[in-house]
Amino acid sequence: MALERAVDSVVSYADFSKADWGLHVHFTQLVVSHSRFFDNYGGLRFRSGPVTLENNLFRNNDIGIRAYEGRAEIRGNVFTGNDTGIFVREGGNGLVVRGNDITANRRWNIRVGDFTVQDVDAAENWWGTADPSDSIFDRAEEPGVGQVHFEPVRESPVHPELLEENEGALP
Repeated sequence: MALERAVDSVVSYADFSKADWGLHVHFTQLVVSHSRFFDNYGGLRFRSGPVTLENNLFRNNDIGIRAYEGRAEIRGNVFTGNDTGIFVREGGNGLVVRGNDITANRRWNIRVGDFTVQDVDAAENWWGTADPSDSIFDRAEEPGVGQVHFEPVRESPVHPELLEENEGALP
């Protein structure tokens, strides 16, 4: 599904699966809640915003979300089993990624793109039991790109029921 230049758009309780991009959005004010993005190349791709993502599940995608010059509040979501949970292209300083479960993605929980010099606010998320820096591609991996600020970290998952192997019911 694609949206462009839409105002006050809302998507709730939707399933996006087996697509190139489950939801592709440009220059749109959007709220996405209680939806599932699974088995896609990419779950959600957006440019601009503002976008609010809350209480969604991103599982088994190559890329959970891709933000390009995006302004978004990303909270209460689960990113697990993707190749990359969150991919930040240019303009990462417009994102607030807080209160999510971002764990057990195959390659990167968060990846900052090659031309992204802005830092990403990703504090207060659950990263699983491993050191979050081991699953983040940022300035530590490639000098010149932005840094993901992940501290302080949550001590327990937001949605433990969605971290299991099934798609799960959304709260």
